[in-house]
Amino acid sequence: MVQLFGKPLENWKNPDILYEDEFRAHMLAEFPEEMQVIDWPDLRAEFSVHEDKAKVGKGASRTLGTWAAILGGLGSAGVALGSLLADDLRKWVVLLSLVAVILGVMLGVAHKVLPGRSNWLSHRIKAERLRAGYFQLILDNFELVAAAIGDAGRRPEWEQIRAVKLPQMLNRLDADDAGDWVSWLEDGDLQRAWLTDAKPLALLERCDRAIQEAVAAPGPAQTLMERLYVQRIEVQHSFSVRATVQTLLTASGRARIIRALSVLTIISVPILAFLASLALLDGREADAIALIAVSSGIAAISLLVGLLDRGLSDEKDDQRYLDYKKRVAHERKRFQDARQLKDLENQVRALFALEHHAYWETRQFLLDHRNDHFL
Repeated sequence: MVQLFGKPLENWKNPDILYEDEFRAHMLAEFPEEMQVIDWPDLRAEFSVHEDKAKVGKGASRTLGTWAAILGGLGSAGVALGSLLADDLRKWVVLLSLVAVILGVMLGVAHKVLPGRSNWLSHRIKAERLRAGYFQLILDNFELVAAAIGDAGRRPEWEQIRAVKLPQMLNRLDADDAGDWVSWLEDGDLQRAWLTDAKPLALLERCDRAIQEAVAAPGPAQTLMERLYVQRIEVQHSFSVRATVQTLLTASGRARIIRALSVLTIISVPILAFLASLALLDGREADAIALIAVSSGIAAISLLVGLLDRGLSDEKDDQRYLDYKKRVAHERKRFQDARQLKDLENQVRALFALEHHAYWETRQFLLDHRNDHFL
């Protein structure tokens, strides 16, 4: 039952940015020096605003759209199949079916014109980019952060940098939002991957700089590197694995169900049409009419499946998650191999590369869902 109806991401607690109180308290007790430096309460508070709004917005938008598809599809099927019923019952079934179709169309129009979907996307993007900004600012200031872990006197300098950078990151995201994320749509070469600087970055050059800073203090640098590996790479690996589990309640599972239903309905309609033709040629008009009605009902179900596919974009989500899982797995192995060889350079490069992949996934999320409609 768990495999069939499970929701692997339902209780996801965003451990990478130390979001959940109980987990954060545990980490502070386990790694007091590191956590006092890399815990970022102000960013966490901003993340919370967008995370909560994104969850509520997604639920409301998808519930509205799903009901639009269900009412429109089942209502259409009811009109077609109502002809097979007795006269008195037929009238009520057809009437109720017409009401369902009208309501479905109205809800579909509402989903298309109301700002619920765009608000969901914007808040989700902002939450994910703040998550990325947490790690990117640490990488930008790797030497200082590593030093602050062992020297409390360096912490005010790091806290001041965070205090300056957070409003800059928020302003950049607000500007992107105000521009309807057009700057993202045009960023095919992923030059905006780094949130902590308003200009496109030469990531390789910045990576080289971080390596040089890290090598200057290998002891605290390696300690910080391990925390970044666990919080960024391992957490993203866990997320991507959960996101690709197949159940009835995940994108991966629903995509396969929708594909199967689509194939069945596409095959069924011509077969029923062929059988109806044979019945007509054989003079069995009543049988032919019944087969045509059933065929029309199945065609309406096919419409329902198509609307859900168009509106939920589960196929796109599934493919994006699978691609992202492979990208994360590659950087995870790269980091682990480099750690065994005590190769600090490639550990840093793996962390920088993951930021590139995380931006790709978030941008692809926007591309996948910006045109979701259930009508």
